Amino acid sequence: MHSPNYTKGWNGMFGAIRNQLSGAFTGRLGMAFAAEILLGAVLPLVLLARKALRQRADLLFVAALLTVVGVAYNRMNVVLFAMTFRGRMPWRAPEGYAPSIVEWGISIGLIAATIFLFGLGARLMPILPKEET
Repeated sequence: MHSPNYTKGWNGMFGAIRNQLSGAFTGRLGMAFAAEILLGAVLPLVLLARKALRQRADLLFVAALLTVVGVAYNRMNVVLFAMTFRGRMPWRAPEGYAPSIVEWGISIGLIAATIFLFGLGARLMPILPKEET
């Protein structure tokens, strides 16, 4: 059997995962994944895509609620998949874990980038009108 070559850059990466999306919608939890994607992402995008729909407070609330429920449902799906163990548990206690300095740096950097991008967005796309003095 031919093993995928991951050294071909973008083309090799996409070649390695090609034809795998259909498997996400099949199996024991396929409907849960489909509901998560459709109700938590696609439907809110459709509701928020048109300006006329965004201006209706009731549809704006529904879209925001579906998005929040979709994110929570995504986390639940991830935990359900991760906690479905096959076989028996290990006999010895798991080893301790402490993040490396690189992992701390990445985490702090992502938080800093989020704060920076939020501040940049607030300056470039102000939500509230500027006060006149």
